[in-house]
Amino acid sequence: MTLPTGGELGLVVVVIAWLVAPTGAQARSCAAPGSRVAQAAGQARVFQHGVELYACRLGQRVRIGYTINHLPDEPCNAPASLITLQPRYVAWLESASCHEQSNWLVHVVPLTADGNRRRVLKDGNATCAAACTDLGVGPATALALTPGGSVAWIATDAHSNDGSREVWKAPAGQPGRRLARAADIDRRFLTWTDSVVGWRQGGTLHRG
Repeated sequence: MTLPTGGELGLVVVVIAWLVAPTGAQARSCAAPGSRVAQAAGQARVFQHGVELYACRLGQRVRIGYTINHLPDEPCNAPASLITLQPRYVAWLESASCHEQSNWLVHVVPLTADGNRRRVLKDGNATCAAACTDLGVGPATALALTPGGSVAWIATDAHSNDGSREVWKAPAGQPGRRLARAADIDRRFLTWTDSVVGWRQGGTLHRG
C-alpha cells in the first residue's frame, strides 16, 4: 500500500472539509468573486454581482437579470424586482421594455437539476402603438412563493385610471387565475399559507 504524500494528504483534507462543510458554505460555492448575498433560504442564495442578480443552490445557478435601478444602454431592458426565494425555488417580476412596449412577466424557476423547467406567467403588457394590443393587467406590486413552487401576486391595472388591482394565483404546474379585482386591494399585503392565498381588501382580510 502506498501512503499519500503530504500534498496529496492536504488535498484529501480539503475535499473532505468541503463535503462536510455547512450547507451555507456549499451554497456560496457558486457565487462569483466579488458578489454579495442579497437573500438566503436554506441552501439557496440570491447574489448580486455588480448590477446583475442571480440565484444558486449547490452549484445550480439561475440568472435573474439586472437590478431594478439599472437600465442598460440598449433598445431593450428587463430589470428584475420582487425577488422571492424558497429553499428550492426562486421567483421574480421581470419588467421588460422594448421598442416603447412594456411587458410584465412573473418567473418561477426551480433551483434543482430540473432548473430548465422555468415557468413564465404573463402579467400584462402596455400598448406601444396601434399594432400592439393591451393584454393582462400590469406590473406586480407584491409576490408570494411557496416551498413547492406555487406563486401568487398582486398587480396594478396599467390600462385603466380607476386604480384597480387584481390578485392572481398560480399553483405549481397550473396557469394563473384571478381571485379578486378592486380598487381597495392593499398593494403590498399578500400571503400564501398551505393552499390559501390571503390579501387585504377594504381593510378586511380575504382568502382564496
